[in-house]
Amino acid sequence: MGQEPGAGVASVFYTGAYGLGHQFFTLLYISIVVLWTASVFTRVVQKKVRRTVLYTGVILLGWIIVRLIKYQLPLGSVMNIFLWYFYYFFQLSLPLVLLYLAWAVDKPEDKVFLPKWLSCFFIVNGILIMLVLTNNLHGMVFRIDMANPNWNTEYTYGFIYFLVQAGCYVPLVAGIIILLWKGQQRLRMQGVILFIGLFGLMAVFTIGYVMRIPIAWGSDYTIVVGLFVMMLFEASIRSGMIPVNSKYVALFTNSPLKLQIRNSAGMFILSSASVDKYDNDEVMRAVTSYPFPVLRDENTLLFAKQIIGGYALWQEDISSLNRLHKETEESVAKLKAANVILAKEEKIKRAAQEENAKTQLMAQLESEINGHTIKLSAMIEQIENVTDQPKAMARITLLLCYLKRRCNLLFSENEAGALQAGELTAHFEELAEIAGFSDVRAIITSGVKTRVPVRCATLLYDFFYNIIHWAARAGRQRILVHLGMENESIVLRIITSEDVRSFHMEKSLVNAIVSAGGTYEVKNLDDAFSISLIFPEGGEGNA
Repeated sequence: MGQEPGAGVASVFYTGAYGLGHQFFTLLYISIVVLWTASVFTRVVQKKVRRTVLYTGVILLGWIIVRLIKYQLPLGSVMNIFLWYFYYFFQLSLPLVLLYLAWAVDKPEDKVFLPKWLSCFFIVNGILIMLVLTNNLHGMVFRIDMANPNWNTEYTYGFIYFLVQAGCYVPLVAGIIILLWKGQQRLRMQGVILFIGLFGLMAVFTIGYVMRIPIAWGSDYTIVVGLFVMMLFEASIRSGMIPVNSKYVALFTNSPLKLQIRNSAGMFILSSASVDKYDNDEVMRAVTSYPFPVLRDENTLLFAKQIIGGYALWQEDISSLNRLHKETEESVAKLKAANVILAKEEKIKRAAQEENAKTQLMAQLESEINGHTIKLSAMIEQIENVTDQPKAMARITLLLCYLKRRCNLLFSENEAGALQAGELTAHFEELAEIAGFSDVRAIITSGVKTRVPVRCATLLYDFFYNIIHWAARAGRQRILVHLGMENESIVLRIITSEDVRSFHMEKSLVNAIVSAGGTYEVKNLDDAFSISLIFPEGGEGNA
């Protein structure tokens, strides 16, 4: 493996033979190497990959330049033979560059010391290079008979020559395996197949060259191998074996995040198009105050964190926090809009039913919510005299939400026989979210996957509202709620952090639960209290 003195004369198809044609192909090859190196260098962001590309380009250029100088010297001169031997400096260096890249591709930039196993490859190949350069002293790489007029084509190989081949291919194969293993999450199979195919062709070409098969032996080994190296490098990029990160600039520019990366000198490296302009004093205040942000204006916080080689800047919008004190007013407005929708829904249902059914429905509706309506009117009239108005407003909002959903459940009782358990759980969560404004924190879970009889769901909802209303009046409550199935019965189990002995259900609700076959029980759990409401799975019909 390697361009020997007599190679290149058998086929002008590859190299154009000696003379002007030979130099023309050399200059064309140099142009290709320079353009390829510049192209990859501009597409790569990671510094270690950039360095590897640069090393590869320098080695390919150095190899072809040494070859060009060699052909200008008399055949058989000491310098001519020495330059031939010097090919192996480049040939044994290329696999080490790939192996270094495979090791360094996922390492941080500050990790500069090579591991011992990688250093061994460098040492072994260095020794092989010295053995090739001193071949005239020992003849263990090439056996040359200078007395033979055709010595430049009829020489033989010593055993160290095959060690040199191993020094080329063992690091190369090891580097490929490492790249495939590290890049297995991002590999593109078509690119991998192309890479393996190119590598196989290069191996076949090398074997043919060593065995002096005319189609390979008559080629210009330096140029052919250099072209294979560039194609393999490009295929490894296309397959995802080597990450180029060429889209980082576009990614940052089009990112909606207001993120910016600067180097230690304060110069921009990457920045989104939506980022604001920061002055240096503002940036330094943010850097020194990390992890605490700097307030830029009423609605914006600026963060800055030092990273390797510079720092990252980003800002966060806190306008939502500034709107928090307006949530009570917004909730009232939303509930008014919901009441309008509820009125429209009621109007549609009245139009869809017979006059007798309308009267019956309205009578039932009035009987169900009359007490709560009176209570709501009283709470609204007394709001001016209440000390803690936000919590009082939250209880009013809680009652309004309950009335809205209670009416929906009443309509469902007249239309459908069952309700999805997920919908009932959503009603619970809605009440719990509003109760949060009264310092009540409720966690709601459900293990029911089937549909729940509407009458059973209505009573469960009434029961939960009574609990959450009691907790809202008491304040600072922590409640765990679980709707599940136990022994073919629907169970609503509530665990509270406070003593529930002050909780009392309305008598009408107790009677409705009993008539539906439900069971109500309270337990003292030492450090908490459990309230449970149990219904047979079929509700009243199954009791």
